[in-house]
Amino acid sequence: MLTMYKWDSPALKQIWQKLYADNPYLFPYSSWEYNEQIYKYMKVKPSSMFQKNFFCVYEEEKKPLVLFPLYLKKNKLRLFGENISGAGHLDLLYDAAITTK
Repeated sequence: MLTMYKWDSPALKQIWQKLYADNPYLFPYSSWEYNEQIYKYMKVKPSSMFQKNFFCVYEEEKKPLVLFPLYLKKNKLRLFGENISGAGHLDLLYDAAITTK
């Protein structure tokens, strides 16, 4: 099941922090706290003012497996971040035990 969340959703924050905390393979740039600053300051960047953000979570049996942080700008869907901080785009956040199945 795929569910879309708004940035200010407490459920999104909880899912994000849990996926990040439970996965030792993710970089610090994937943390909620880091991306909270990106979200806050992207509003002052003129090219980011009109983008639409989509945070989708794929889950099976009510367990979040993958968080897709996306944005839509100029009819192109991309990964959230857009090099605002110089750290590059954010990657997917995923359960450490995820498999190709």
